[in-house]
Amino acid sequence: MRFIRALAHSWEHSADHREWTFHLKKNVLFHHGRELSARDVVFSLERLRANPDLYEASWMFRGIEQIGAVDARTVRIVLQEPNYLFLRLLAAPPASIVPEEIVQEAAETFGKNPVGTGPFQLVRLDEGICILEAFPAHFQGRPQLDRVEILLFPDLETGSLREPDWTAVMMSHEAAAKAEALREAAVRASSDWCDLETLFSCCNLLIFNQRLTGPQNHPKFRQALDLLIDRELIVAELGGDRIYPAKGFRPYSPALATLAADSAPRQNRADIAALLAESGYQGETLRLVTTSYHEPDARWIQARCQSCGIPVEVAIREPFDLRTKGLCPRMTVCFSEML
Repeated sequence: MRFIRALAHSWEHSADHREWTFHLKKNVLFHHGRELSARDVVFSLERLRANPDLYEASWMFRGIEQIGAVDARTVRIVLQEPNYLFLRLLAAPPASIVPEEIVQEAAETFGKNPVGTGPFQLVRLDEGICILEAFPAHFQGRPQLDRVEILLFPDLETGSLREPDWTAVMMSHEAAAKAEALREAAVRASSDWCDLETLFSCCNLLIFNQRLTGPQNHPKFRQALDLLIDRELIVAELGGDRIYPAKGFRPYSPALATLAADSAPRQNRADIAALLAESGYQGETLRLVTTSYHEPDARWIQARCQSCGIPVEVAIREPFDLRTKGLCPRMTVCFSEML
């Protein structure tokens, strides 16, 4: 279970946001029956922080200077410097708390037989199926579902499985409410499949590799790209599941969108050229790395940049390749998404 989202019922911090004290909820049980303690929190976060080669998320907690258990239900954390995003980091999936003794006994197999404090516990995981059953002792009450079965299909030839009637699938952001969307889906098709798709908080973003020498390190160059990439135009031209132009990390809000649109800078080639000149850009080639899912967006950005004299080389990689440290020195820009 993620630390902040469920396990800590209160916390306080020093005036400079460097020292944090967290008070854990009582009677939070792990799936194997033991009550969660402050030692588990310290062990879980230290486990990530001390093993950057094993855990990609270790960077999230490398700013911790000191962490310790004050008592069985109190954790004190001291940061090297103020971090106003620290609570958000503790609410991320990597900050899930695990039982110390179980991990130490079976560290290599823990990923296949995890033990946590969530509403469902793993009872089976093999090549064909993953089965989760309700955890009756969950601190927020027993979940309403008794069992969740997830079928794991290998790569199969086309036609091996009966295709569902995809006309039953619809986008709920076109309906007044989720209940109405589900009703319409049931009326429109008699298929056994009835899916409800909802719009969730997600935005695409460009990540600049500032460890590599190049024009992407100059703020004026990044401002030029910001003006060059017209969000409204990319949504209009590419369509698909690109619903709204992104104005920030938060979910779409009509009121915020109107305010942002009124204050948004207009596309002006003269302003873009001036920013490029101020940045000292000399026509260097940018290397944009992304996955096949984002290739249409990358190609669109490539064409827009080249229209202003910025050559862009697009490299398509598998998602797991983007986690490889050796790839970072060779890419100028990465195109990805943030949930």
